[in-house]
Amino acid sequence: MSFRSINILKELDFLVVENLQITDILLKKYKINIKRNLTYNDKSTEKVRLQILNNLKNGRIGGIISDAGTPLISDPGYKLIKKLKANNIQIVPLPGPSAVISSLVASGLPTSKFQFVGFFPRGEKKSKQFVLDILKYDGTTIFFESPKRIKRTLEVFFKPYQKSLTFCIAKEISKIHESFFLGSYYDVMQSLSKSKSILKGEFVVLVYAVQETKLYHNSDELYSILIKKLKFKTTIEIISKLTKTGKNELYKRYLAFDD
Repeated sequence: MSFRSINILKELDFLVVENLQITDILLKKYKINIKRNLTYNDKSTEKVRLQILNNLKNGRIGGIISDAGTPLISDPGYKLIKKLKANNIQIVPLPGPSAVISSLVASGLPTSKFQFVGFFPRGEKKSKQFVLDILKYDGTTIFFESPKRIKRTLEVFFKPYQKSLTFCIAKEISKIHESFFLGSYYDVMQSLSKSKSILKGEFVVLVYAVQETKLYHNSDELYSILIKKLKFKTTIEIISKLTKTGKNELYKRYLAFDD
């Protein structure tokens, strides 16, 4: 918490919160007394947004706070802010903690160009497309994943491309057990497999695809589709013709996919 954030919180007439109990812990810590708190989460309706808007129109000063990190970054609030902006309500952002930026600056991966894509999707089709989109991106991609799914996500969706990817797995940003695991697919998988205690907490995954991956993107996509229906040799012959890539080059690349 910055001094500015604490001082502004003390001036508010009401506070929009994700969870009253969690926010109460924070307010008590900094001896902040806000008489009126309103709950706002993913299930909140237009009626709740109108209630918040009317409070502001009546001259009250309000704020929005998330359970952790920065409000609206993979947290509820977009629809609310959109409505307030449409009604000419001034929005004042308070710079604060963000797992996205914090993990990036300490990752050791390129920071000149990056994208944050939220949580890793559920469902095989969406997940595969998600990974293919990451491979196209010329920069560092950042996403969130749960501790229960992180190893499976890496094994199932990233292993085929692991020779051209560099990872950084950031765990428990800004907390006691903050850790960073940087390296190849096998490096980070080895780190995650050391003990069960490592697979606890909140994870941020950062991925950088080197140029080789981008050159092979079309052939990789074709391979992932054709190999399910055709024999390995036939798959290579078709990809070679469509992409004008040498067969021997493709043989070496896709034999490694099954290592």
